[in-house]
Amino acid sequence: MTMNTRSNFHATNILAPTLPLASQRFRKCSSLFIAQCLYTHQPLIISALATSSQPLLKAVCISDGHNEQPRLLHGDMLIHTGDRTGNATYVELQQQLDWLNALLHKHKVMIAGNHDLLLDQAFYMHNPRQTGPENDAMRRKALDWGSITYLDDSFATLEVRERWLRCYGSPATPQYGN
Repeated sequence: MTMNTRSNFHATNILAPTLPLASQRFRKCSSLFIAQCLYTHQPLIISALATSSQPLLKAVCISDGHNEQPRLLHGDMLIHTGDRTGNATYVELQQQLDWLNALLHKHKVMIAGNHDLLLDQAFYMHNPRQTGPENDAMRRKALDWGSITYLDDSFATLEVRERWLRCYGSPATPQYGN
């Protein structure tokens, strides 16, 4: 009886694996591929922008806070892209809005995530049991947004450092069913 001592495991070098071709990476996830290309060439882009007479814009982007209130870098604008709350209650949301409003960023933009369902009017109307009596329409209207710009499939135009910036935000997260 002969035993095959060579397995498929040894066919590839695990210490130096073969990288997929650029075309394969693009087909697998085009947005990630493009983001990685842009990030790789970021120094070239920044050096080209540095010659501009306009000051650079510093945006701080965060998401998935789930009721946390971390220390953040300062910037011209803060963009929160979803999941401020953990359990989607108005008490949690108002606490997070108060925290965001206390931050020093001149502009604050917020987009809801799948944990912020109480901001989704369609979900609210079709799922009254899940939203509960404590999450009624009056409480929704009573939220104090302060200086926060909330984007719900909408645009906002902000003046930031002597230029206009147009932002679009959508809370749609189809992979989570909303």
